[in-house]
Amino acid sequence: MNTQLSRLVSLLKGSGVGLLVVLVSGITLATEVACQGSRLRRLPGVAVVAGPSPPVYVTSILGIQVPLAVGVAPDGSRLYVAEGEGDRTVRVIDLSNQAPLGTLSPPGTEPGTRKPMGVAVAPSGVVYVVDRLPSVVALYSPAGQWLGTLADPPQVSGAWQPLGVAVNAEGKVYVTNGSVRGRAVAGYDVQGRFVSAYGTISEGAATGVSYPAGMALGQNGNMFVSDSNHSRIAVLNQEGDIVASYGGSVGNESLALPRGIFIDRRGFLYVTDAPSHIVKVWDASQEPAKYLFSFGEPGSADGQLLYPNAVAVDSRGRIYVTDTGNDRIQIWAY
Repeated sequence: MNTQLSRLVSLLKGSGVGLLVVLVSGITLATEVACQGSRLRRLPGVAVVAGPSPPVYVTSILGIQVPLAVGVAPDGSRLYVAEGEGDRTVRVIDLSNQAPLGTLSPPGTEPGTRKPMGVAVAPSGVVYVVDRLPSVVALYSPAGQWLGTLADPPQVSGAWQPLGVAVNAEGKVYVTNGSVRGRAVAGYDVQGRFVSAYGTISEGAATGVSYPAGMALGQNGNMFVSDSNHSRIAVLNQEGDIVASYGGSVGNESLALPRGIFIDRRGFLYVTDAPSHIVKVWDASQEPAKYLFSFGEPGSADGQLLYPNAVAVDSRGRIYVTDTGNDRIQIWAY
């Protein structure tokens, strides 16, 4: 195993084997263009079979050092990518031409003192960034100005380690806890004031979640949490109780190490399964959620993935996947 994959295995931890059902076919020639230090590889659409159609690979933004998280502006104009190595900053990319617009980093910090691992963008355009080293959630204005940090939940007694972040349509913020104990999720209002805590961190799947790497918010108010160490998606209601779970250990729906999670406007739930090198999709607009398909496969070619860690979808339905092991962002579309 080369050095890059060794550090990714250490970073993402866990192992598993994914089952891929190929649903796409047909490849056309790719072209590349230079983009201020990053390369953009384009590949026109490919055909899909009938039925619930998975997205097709469109393009990649290259030259991102170990991308760990991704967020997209509500209007689809900007992409925010958290780099796990190198400058360890959040890159801002103009999606109209893939040009870099700058970076987001807390003032007075250096790469060795920060590590962004979660990104979410509010309807107002405010950007929330989880920084794992100082264990804070930083806020940035749409113009990139640092606005401070969210307050820790009260009475956490050292058991608060923010990990994933999500924002609902009203602008309320939810942050998952990467600690080994305490509450699983903290909720904040649109002004950033703590409101409530939900769920429990637990080694037992029956009583809680363990290492909730990311979360997404359902249309009915439920919280979908990537319960990484239990190899599943856990669904929490507003009381913090686990009311459903998805993944399991066998079949197409199985998950080895779920990381990134996102629910789009249609109610489609996207989950990156890091060691299986694919993205799995459920229809979460119905209860129980219905498994639809997966996309991607292991590798380094166009449309292939290595340790995908996060996913986001813009208002047009374009899907952005952090292809962590290949140092790039992949873009897919229906």
